[in-house]
Amino acid sequence: MKMTFLAILIGATASTSLAGVRASIYRADEVTPLPWADPNIPDVYQDIMVGTRLTIFIESDAPESAWSGGLSLSWEDWDKGIIEGRGYNEDSRNYDASVLPASGSKTLVTGPYPDITWVVFDVDLSGGLAGEWAVLDYRAQAVGICGMGLYSYEPPQDVPPDFDPMRDVPPPADAHWLQGLTFHHVLSRDYNDDAIVNFVDFALLAGQWQAEIPTDPNATASFDLDGDEVVEPADLVLFCDYWLERTDIVDPNAEPNAPDVKP
Repeated sequence: MKMTFLAILIGATASTSLAGVRASIYRADEVTPLPWADPNIPDVYQDIMVGTRLTIFIESDAPESAWSGGLSLSWEDWDKGIIEGRGYNEDSRNYDASVLPASGSKTLVTGPYPDITWVVFDVDLSGGLAGEWAVLDYRAQAVGICGMGLYSYEPPQDVPPDFDPMRDVPPPADAHWLQGLTFHHVLSRDYNDDAIVNFVDFALLAGQWQAEIPTDPNATASFDLDGDEVVEPADLVLFCDYWLERTDIVDPNAEPNAPDVKP
């Protein structure tokens, strides 16, 4: 596998512990965990539709005086999914809203910084408590499998005194694998892009009933969900698998006959 990464790096200081740090995945509401596809296989998640936004919390079950690490995507997988920070501050170059209180008062989430092989977000953590340190968003962009890795980094003892984690990419660090996260993206059933699969989408599907539709390998949404180039009962079954599925947070519309909207 091509090992070039988009990384979200946690700090530039030495790691004191590896076991207690992990990434937890939630729906866009930030309270509903995304289920595993198989309860016996951790971190391989239930299929999600293209367009779905997930929330990633970097967290620890123990305090850390300092911790450094990364959440990364290969360039190949970056075509299928994307990681985003929140609340970018032009002055500090910090994603202020991605920083959570348990990470300490000096935490920064910065980036991205591209070079030939890397695009990097830096998260500089010092004096973190047990709990959630940082929050990031993940968006499914295209059909396929997207693998993400959580790493820790231990800078060598001879780090140059002028090393600047805000600019020096990639960091002078050895990566240690902590956790693998696997997402499988499927065709969207949210045909009107209002972040929920409902009767509006059903009506659009019904309007294509028995239509012959050539397979498009680059499609992100299709009425021909089973790929046999005709809209028929098998596609209705696959559509119903995601009935009332939400791809993002949805606010009910004040007008009962109008579609719900993203806030």
